[in-house]
Formats: sequence, C-alpha cells, structure tokens
Amino acid sequence: MISIPVLHLCSSLGMYGAENVLLTLAKEMSSSVYQPIIGVFENSQNSHTELALEAEKNNIQNVIFPCNGPFDFRTFFLIRNFIAKHKIPIIHSHGYKSNCYALMCSSFTSVRLITTCHNWTKTSKRLVVYSYADKYLLRKFDFIVTVSGDIFEMLLQKGISEKK
Repeated sequence: MISIPVLHLCSSLGMYGAENVLLTLAKEMSSSVYQPIIGVFENSQNSHTELALEAEKNNIQNVIFPCNGPFDFRTFFLIRNFIAKHKIPIIHSHGYKSNCYALMCSSFTSVRLITTCHNWTKTSKRLVVYSYADKYLLRKFDFIVTVSGDIFEMLLQKGISEKK
C-alpha cells in the first residue's frame, strides 16, 4: 500500500481542544493511505510537548522541533530538512506560529498547505498582531478548514476565497 506522509505542525500549550482535534485526526488518518506525523514546537521558555507524548502513546509518529522565541531560523531549517528528508508532500498546520513556519518552509517547493483555523485568541497586543498577520498568510494556503461557521464567515470578511 502506498503511504503519503503528512506533517501536522502545532504550537501547543497543552492538551486542549485543537490538540485533541489534531490527535483524533491523526488516529483516523493512520488507517488510510496518509501517514500522519505530528510536529510539535518545543519552546525554550514554555515547553509543552504533551501532544507529542499523546501521539507516542497512540503509536503515531511525532517529532519535536526545538524553538527559541517567536521565530527561530534554526527551527526553520530543522523543519525544512525534515520535509526534504521524509519527502513530505503535505503540511497541515494548526495555529499562528505553525502557519507561519509551514508557509515559509514550503516556499519554492511543491508541498501543499492545509490549515485548520480553530480560533484566534486576542488576549494581548502581540496576539492581536499575530491574528491579523495569520489572516493575511492564510491566503497563501491551498486549503483551509474552519471549526465553526463563525470562523468561516470571519475569513470570508477578510477576503479569503470561499473555494479554499
């Protein structure tokens, strides 16, 4: 059977809604032609790798990408090399940070981009900026999944094509 690897990128803060959705998706994909690989950012100041541990418990391949700060060039190269080494044709990202890395790491490649928009928390000025930037970056993705009708409508209002 042909196996198509899919890298799911997630910047996690624990095992919450988005992480549980991703884990459930990966479990279901495991019995299909797609081979899920869960990629988790390990932030030096706020290390949350619970999603990788849960993936491990469920026999789902996972990789932890060390990351120092909002953007780390070393992490960019680690992800880019991982994609090349494992011949990853699809990246499915979840959240601001993973969307940014997915877009940059897939530049000038044939990698297809999918993102799931769970929600945008705007509890600080920095997160408001991330939210605005993310909605701009989403235009570059091949496919966008929304977890609610409200998020779908918000993306349409921001000029993102309904076809995505």
